[in-house]
Amino acid sequence: ARPRATERAAFRLTASSPVKIRTSAANIIIQEYCRRRQNSKDVLRSLVRGIAIMKRRRDFVPDHVTTNIVLRAVFSLPTRVLDNNDVRQLVDQLVYHGYPAGRRFSKSNIPFGSYFQAGTVQVIHKYELPNIVGALSFARHLRPMYKMIIKAFFNRGDVVAARTTIGILKELEEMELSRP
Repeated sequence: ARPRATERAAFRLTASSPVKIRTSAANIIIQEYCRRRQNSKDVLRSLVRGIAIMKRRRDFVPDHVTTNIVLRAVFSLPTRVLDNNDVRQLVDQLVYHGYPAGRRFSKSNIPFGSYFQAGTVQVIHKYELPNIVGALSFARHLRPMYKMIIKAFFNRGDVVAARTTIGILKELEEMELSRP
């Protein structure tokens, strides 16, 4: 009901806590930025602004859950703002910068063939994605991300790209199941 009071209380409780706990608390607050607004442009704008404020004032370290929250807000943008080519380029950026995409695709063989300059910073609507540090959880990070991407492609009428992404997701699922 009172987002600012909730934010202050969460960070007061976690000021001396480890980074992981502060990040989890911040992700909960960031999720509320998405729920409060109706206009998807306002959601994304307030979300990115909120992340920047928390990074500056609260020593917030964005993680891959944060990235999924931002992607959800980006994919809620209307197709006139974010068309299927933009989504394809976004997927290529994610793969190029280290997100797994199965055995068929890699940094040198991205799924949709977008062009990137070497050393470019990975930015989505003024949000700089965190570098991949440590292992990504399939269930917590990758499956939700790829399901959002598939839905975004279907919503934009790009069935070919959606099927390519479904193939990536199935391959990642098989790799996850074959792990010891």
